[in-house]
Amino acid sequence: MNNLKKLALGLSVGAMAIGFSAFKSSENANAKFAPQKFYNTTGVQSNDPLDYQYRPDGACESLPAAACSALWNHSGTLSEGAHPDGSKVSTTDAIGTYDGN
Repeated sequence: MNNLKKLALGLSVGAMAIGFSAFKSSENANAKFAPQKFYNTTGVQSNDPLDYQYRPDGACESLPAAACSALWNHSGTLSEGAHPDGSKVSTTDAIGTYDGN
């Protein structure tokens, strides 16, 4: 009877581990790439990720008109000044002038 209890406990612990890992995997799969707004620091439309930076409080001023921001796919946690690590989603940049924030 003692071996039967140990077997049942081992099986239940294994089932719980599989159950929790299933939720963790699906969460990571959904968050793999998400479009985020990055600001163009050069003012010239580009496909180079080094020309774009993430600024949580960034904005585009309406004049003068230049390439200001674009949506890029990004994975992971964003920090201020980060460059996109995925592909560009926008075909053209939003027009305006990056305000430097």
